[in-house]
Amino acid sequence: MNRQEQFLRAATRGLPKQAKAAVQSELRSHLYERTHQLRLTGMNEADALIQAIQELGPAPTIARGLNHDHGFSLLKTLVVILLGVSTAWVTAYKNDTEVTSWVNQRLFPEPAWIDPCHAISPCRELHSEDPLIRELLWTEGLIHISELNQFLELSGLKVQGLFHKQLALSGFEPLPIQPVMTSVGRAGVKGRKSGFVDVPQLLLNVADHQWPLAISEQSEQLQLTIRGRVIGASDPTFATTVVSKYLQVLLERELEAPVEAAGRYSSDPTAMNSLSVQGWSWPRRLNVPYQLTIPAPRPDAFYALVTFDPAEEVGLTQRSAVLRAQHVLANATGQLIFPLLNQERKGQSYALVASPSRFLAQVGAGVNTAMLLEVPRHLKVSAGLQSAALSEQTLRSHKRADE
Repeated sequence: MNRQEQFLRAATRGLPKQAKAAVQSELRSHLYERTHQLRLTGMNEADALIQAIQELGPAPTIARGLNHDHGFSLLKTLVVILLGVSTAWVTAYKNDTEVTSWVNQRLFPEPAWIDPCHAISPCRELHSEDPLIRELLWTEGLIHISELNQFLELSGLKVQGLFHKQLALSGFEPLPIQPVMTSVGRAGVKGRKSGFVDVPQLLLNVADHQWPLAISEQSEQLQLTIRGRVIGASDPTFATTVVSKYLQVLLERELEAPVEAAGRYSSDPTAMNSLSVQGWSWPRRLNVPYQLTIPAPRPDAFYALVTFDPAEEVGLTQRSAVLRAQHVLANATGQLIFPLLNQERKGQSYALVASPSRFLAQVGAGVNTAMLLEVPRHLKVSAGLQSAALSEQTLRSHKRADE
């Protein structure tokens, strides 16, 4: 048993089985996030985990506090059993939707932890040390409905309607904006703001309704247009934000459930055997030490590399499995250079396959797997996966070389 699991068992000692599982899951999620934050500061994995555990406090102290706060002492448990109501008590606790808030209140009592999106749907809970200013929200693709027309200016798209907002384009049936409207709150802080539009998702809806959305490359930058007019001309990285959303949604719709089934992974993001799904489009090369290189099959097409890294225990922590899609533009010599985000893995290799069925077979075998997808210019998620025709081979990482 590794250090993390020893801590989790000690910190939840004395809790009923259902409560213990829920609390361990929440603590495990916190340790994972805090360890990741500490590693970004330069700490190695083992030291980061040790510090994350120390920040939570002694395990016996946490266990005493949890048992005291929620009445799970031995005496009270015996009394409840004698009264014949222990099953109902535990069941009620198991179904309690406040587990996250409860654990955070125990770990961070000053100030009290607040879930700004509790019982509100749809609502986006953003994690930030700073107030949710306009620029920060835009990194998530969120813009207030009152500013959407200004953003879409010169594209030919327009927001219309007083109470029921619609997106309009001449010659097409208007589309409702409401399905992609959301409230926004800052995690741990009271209050939320409503009326925000998930612009990338809105445009993916536009594409699936046969509106003439298209991506193109201009001066080594990705551009998003409709009827030849640029959308979001004020933000040179906006097209990559939309392509990132396209890849994320595509993976969630087409591969997430099959990969979970093939690899026996849990759909619960806090579970140890969970699967993380990520979609990225990079506006430029990332400064990472290792990369994967593939010749572009066609110079006039766009591509994304889908990779699967199985779950494994590294050092003292459990790394969840990762299903990731990355889009890059081909360089001047027609090479697709994808950053290897698992930077500590020197000499990483992937089994490059040419079809979703072969990809899932490799996932089931627990193999690092890759598949090259063609990204359609129209960005229609409904078109499904379009794998590139490549011969199966071993794709090996190599050190970054400046071009």
